[in-house]
Amino acid sequence: MRHRLGVGLLVTTLAAGAAAGAHAQDYKVLQRATLGGEGGWDLLSVDPAAHRLYVGRGTRVMVIDADTLKLVGEIPDTAGVHGVAVASDLGRGFTSNGRTSNSTIFDLKTLKPVGEVKTGENPDMILYEPQSHRVFAFNARSNDVTVIDAKDWRTKAAKTARDEARKKGQTPVLKRQYDQAVVVAEIIEAKMAKRGLLLDGKSELVMTWEEESMLLEAPVACRAMLDHFRLKQRQIIDLKTCDSAHPKACIAHAINYGYLIQHAAYTSAVGQVFPEITGRLDFVFVFAEVEPPYCVTPVRLDGSLRQIGEMNWNRAVEVWGQCLASRKWPEYAEEIITLEAPPWLLSRELGEVA
Repeated sequence: MRHRLGVGLLVTTLAAGAAAGAHAQDYKVLQRATLGGEGGWDLLSVDPAAHRLYVGRGTRVMVIDADTLKLVGEIPDTAGVHGVAVASDLGRGFTSNGRTSNSTIFDLKTLKPVGEVKTGENPDMILYEPQSHRVFAFNARSNDVTVIDAKDWRTKAAKTARDEARKKGQTPVLKRQYDQAVVVAEIIEAKMAKRGLLLDGKSELVMTWEEESMLLEAPVACRAMLDHFRLKQRQIIDLKTCDSAHPKACIAHAINYGYLIQHAAYTSAVGQVFPEITGRLDFVFVFAEVEPPYCVTPVRLDGSLRQIGEMNWNRAVEVWGQCLASRKWPEYAEEIITLEAPPWLLSRELGEVA
């Protein structure tokens, strides 16, 4: 609802009824102020901490000192603005711009816009919930609610920084995600240190080497990046995050995710780059859970697993060499195939029917 009239403000107070035992209360006008200017008005929002009143005026928001009723500033370019959500604890305000279907984010102190967030169609009522630090924009035309994380709202500047980071090969993350990752990393590193696994070498060490192939006259070029390499200790530390670091889960991870072949490839790489430690390399996988209490299980592969990994690595080199020589890359199927229901699925579904 939008009322078209000259805007005036009434400041009222509640006065208790004079009669003894009376519960009725009366509103009394204490002060009047005429704001003037163009545009109608809709929802009024109050910032009790700053003693300010926000009045949407169609294309802008007027900001009034609640004590003096004087205009202290305006927030421009809020087409079809209905209301304002005030996040006093974060120092941010959020408008509901009905015509452009977005929310303008502004600094409560300077009143300067600092970003925008896309909403549903024609946001109207907008509220801030301080416990979850979320803003709820109720969209009249699309009949839905847009939920905005008031701490991590997206701005044009943030998107630009994100895109620039990706161009540089970096992975952009939100500050709260980064802070949480730092805490988790410190916990995991401390648990590794108790087991003698210190990160005192080189991290993310890139190695290039060559493997001989019977099908190619030239060797096969290979490249790897080691999580952490301790030359003096002749040790590779490779961190694997997982849901479960139980030893039974670790062996399943190692088999299903190709860690056996990784062990063989990295061992070959180190042996060629540092031939003096060939046959004496200590390769430790560290499985770390990503949820509290962040259990850590460091493991080494036994002889049989290492042998399987070496066989798979040698086979992979030959297949790669064959593909390079023939310029043909194998497919999983050359023609249409029929998928058959596995026994466990039939048993489960038929059991449910029965």
